[in-house]
Amino acid sequence: MANEDRDDEGQEHELPWARPAFMVAAAFFVVVLALGVWLVTKGHANHPVTGPPPVATATTTVPPTLGSTGVRPPSSTSKPDTATCNLPPGDQTVPTVAPSGVTWQLFDALALPFSKAAGPERVEGGQATCFAHSPVGALIAIPQIADRVGLSTNWEQLKQMADSQIMPGVGRDAFLKLAAADLKQPSPPLPPGTFPQLAGFSFITYTPQVAVVQYVSRNDQGGLVQLTQTADWSDGDWKLALLPDGATSPPGQAVSSLVGYVMWGGV
Repeated sequence: MANEDRDDEGQEHELPWARPAFMVAAAFFVVVLALGVWLVTKGHANHPVTGPPPVATATTTVPPTLGSTGVRPPSSTSKPDTATCNLPPGDQTVPTVAPSGVTWQLFDALALPFSKAAGPERVEGGQATCFAHSPVGALIAIPQIADRVGLSTNWEQLKQMADSQIMPGVGRDAFLKLAAADLKQPSPPLPPGTFPQLAGFSFITYTPQVAVVQYVSRNDQGGLVQLTQTADWSDGDWKLALLPDGATSPPGQAVSSLVGYVMWGGV
């Protein structure tokens, strides 16, 4: 997660989890992405990184901070039924180039990835679920879940998403406490065009049970930030795995270029 006091580079790469209130990580998808520090700082503390070290000092962008923007209330509070997800696992090769068949759609000014083959298969009440049990499925699931949770200002919606799309444990408990406090004192909406947008990725490690991915986001001034986030396969879908303090990633770092990362983004 990122600090609420954002600097020229980091502020726009911090997500909701990254908000000062969350101080839970450094910054991952959006200022919201970069600001949403709590979502971004979710890099799994219990999952060792076995892949090659990052090529550059990375500061993954973080999802937007809670309360940073309004989100429509969920149309339903029922828990998504992942038992009826129909996407086949698909290709198990870790992508080293941008995945084919990916389209991008704006969600509250953030460009999120969609794929008919890798998911999300369902988008209901602002919640995206049913991702393919594959590297690309995990790659798409992390920003879809992190940004949607980070942008939510509706407690019932946020709680529902956290219960069904964040791995249970001390990390989720800490996150919900931070989120509840943050929603009581929401931050003013970010100006249009200031959310950091995804620009690249690099897999640190992947197994059918755990995916650890570094994402790089670009802010409105061209600065790059990288964060490391983790997803676990559980109950038939990918879920975010948080650090014990509720963050989605360790502190993010500024990156000088996309060298060593796969260029990937919708803006």
